[in-house]
Amino acid sequence: MSEKIYTDCIEDMLQACEDIKKVINGITFKDFENDMFRYRAAERLFEILGEAANKIPKEIQANYPEIPWRNIIGMRNIIIHCYEKIDISTLWGAGKKDIPLLIKPLKKMLKEIKG
Repeated sequence: MSEKIYTDCIEDMLQACEDIKKVINGITFKDFENDMFRYRAAERLFEILGEAANKIPKEIQANYPEIPWRNIIGMRNIIIHCYEKIDISTLWGAGKKDIPLLIKPLKKMLKEIKG
């Protein structure tokens, strides 16, 4: 896989993170729980995040252990394959707590790979 594809994947991951923040910021969990459009948007963005992460080779992922690759890809797999088991509070918690923590290491990774 070429460097261009890696950078595209990282950019997709960053965009998904930013969009997840937009979907859930400024609302309460109750609002999120009662708004099927926001919930489905967040769900889809987590799919995109995990799909892009999965395209980055393991040897490159290993250089960035601060990024929880397995968790990101695992969430995508659950959403895709076991959608009936998705817990809305898990999506909310990941969006509120984990997504903001991903942005800085992803930006660092992108900068280093671009050179």
